Amino acid sequence: MTPSLFPRRCATLRRGARRAFPPLLLLSAFAARPAVAAEPASPAPGPAPITSTQATCELLEARAAAEATLEMSPSIYASAATSVFEPQFAQELGSRDLTPRFRFGLGFRPSRFRQGRLRLREARLECQQATVLATVHRDADGSLVVADQLAHRAMADVLAAEIEQARGIAARLRDRLTTHRATLTQVHAVELKVAALEEQQARTKAAIVDSPPSPPRVHDATAQLDALSQTERELLDVQAKMRRSRAWDIRLVGGYESIVGVRQALPIFGLATVEWRPASLQQAKWERRARAAQAKAALVRRQQATAKRQTDLDVVRQELASTRERLAAAATLDRDLAQRHTFLLGLAGDDAAAFADQVLLDRAGVKAKVAFLQARAASLANSEQRLVAGLSTP
Repeated sequence: MTPSLFPRRCATLRRGARRAFPPLLLLSAFAARPAVAAEPASPAPGPAPITSTQATCELLEARAAAEATLEMSPSIYASAATSVFEPQFAQELGSRDLTPRFRFGLGFRPSRFRQGRLRLREARLECQQATVLATVHRDADGSLVVADQLAHRAMADVLAAEIEQARGIAARLRDRLTTHRATLTQVHAVELKVAALEEQQARTKAAIVDSPPSPPRVHDATAQLDALSQTERELLDVQAKMRRSRAWDIRLVGGYESIVGVRQALPIFGLATVEWRPASLQQAKWERRARAAQAKAALVRRQQATAKRQTDLDVVRQELASTRERLAAAATLDRDLAQRHTFLLGLAGDDAAAFADQVLLDRAGVKAKVAFLQARAASLANSEQRLVAGLSTP
């Protein structure tokens, strides 16, 4: 699977976040390393067209980078509170009164920092999942499209050769007009045959140009489905880790403290708090249900892929049988015309030669049709073998 550009983009966003929050530089140094090595950028004459999958990945990456930057950022802490001192200390102050206390400092939550890193990993896996899903969904069998393209190209090649031969026959008949060995009607008939062949060649070239692009083939759909299942399992693991990290909220705060009316030798404070959510004890049950649902979905996808491949195989076999029947009829006609042409060449006289030329021109279109059907049958036979091999894959 092609590695995503997500790690490289996220590294850029994290560098921007560290410029905005200098204390994050040391805390996120180990998280700035990309999980997948970035590929060297190949020189391109212009920007490549973006696909829907790439756009989806960019959306996931940008959203995850924004959320991760916010989660991994340190916080500025400020508080104002009042406290009732102990009686002994209050007597020294002269009264038992509520004393204001001000605190200002920096805070850091390791649990949220871990959630930010997991969010980046989750976005990478979501991008991989979208890429594989797009590949599996567009795995439409393009056997018929490819067969028609190859058949039209083969037909165009045969027509080009036959048109050159027909033009030679027409030129030879025009030369015979001067010696009265050919009639103007014969020349016009040959020219009409040449025009018909040229028109057929133009239609064939137009069919090649207008043919839809052949859909990309995934020769091993099982590998694609396995990759999708593996990505989904990894995504479930990351999401489970993120939920477990949310069960704990660890907070570290330190900074300057000022108590009104009290002289402090060291006006600093430190605070550490830990919160735990008991509902995390039930997470294991839901994780087991999620894994079971993922396994069931993977099994259903594999069954659907097998059924789709069987349907594609049935369609290809029907088209192959029809093409072979048409090919047999066209080949029989071509052999008959070839035998007739050989027989006429053995006869003496200008009339026999003229009839031989007419048969040769009639055979030109048949030969083009035979080439078309042969190429189509060969392509469909290869597709049949590929689909049968795919069905035999466990």
